[in-house]
Amino acid sequence: MELIYEYIHQPISLKTEILEMLYTVFINDLISIQAFDKARLDISHQTEEIFVSFYQLLQQHFIEQHGIAFYADRLNISNNYLSRIVKRITGKTVVSCIDEMLAIEASWLLKSTHLTVAQIADRLHFASSPSFDKFYKRMRGCPPLSVRRS
Repeated sequence: MELIYEYIHQPISLKTEILEMLYTVFINDLISIQAFDKARLDISHQTEEIFVSFYQLLQQHFIEQHGIAFYADRLNISNNYLSRIVKRITGKTVVSCIDEMLAIEASWLLKSTHLTVAQIADRLHFASSPSFDKFYKRMRGCPPLSVRRS
């Protein structure tokens, strides 16, 4: 515990922001696990396997793939079937799961790198910087430049 305390209180640039982002990712995963655990009693083994496979694909491809069709195709199921599974287990839509992962990554990039907003938009495969700005404002309630300046 003493070692952790010393680490936390070291004057490292962006350490607080990085720890906040890790905490956000951790909480997001805990919420997903909790929702999954509640729904697990009422789902088949096959449904559970599909959801776990979806979540693994999401973690690997959310930066490049923002649409449900990619994930459904990779799982060899229909978009509607994937949507029903994810909604039943997490209470969220597939798009909201993808969007949350993108928002977490965008926040991390804004706080921990010197990339421009346009470069971040490009890295996260948004069609344009204005579409990324609109997405970020919808997800986080403020424009990305305000996060960069804080």
